Amino acid sequence: MATWLYMPSSNNKESPFFCDDCVLRGCECNWRSFGDNTQFYGTSEKKVFPQGIENVNWKYVNAEKNCWTFLDEKQREFPCCEYDYDENGYELENDEN
Repeated sequence: MATWLYMPSSNNKESPFFCDDCVLRGCECNWRSFGDNTQFYGTSEKKVFPQGIENVNWKYVNAEKNCWTFLDEKQREFPCCEYDYDENGYELENDEN
């Protein structure tokens, strides 16, 4: 079942739909920094520190261990923020053109 929609490609002929196991995961847009967040967000947002267990709820994403990302319930990184998620899946329209 397709539960992820890649929104930038939803208007072209390639399928923008992905199942939970097939969606591309891991993107810098989901990284969090222990330092200055302007590196990722262009603004000085409140620093967010990981909660929970390393490699279960979150993991380091670089060798310097100054950036981390959240993990889902299967210890996988989340897809890019350009993906939309619907737990009920997407209904595909038949286009016979």
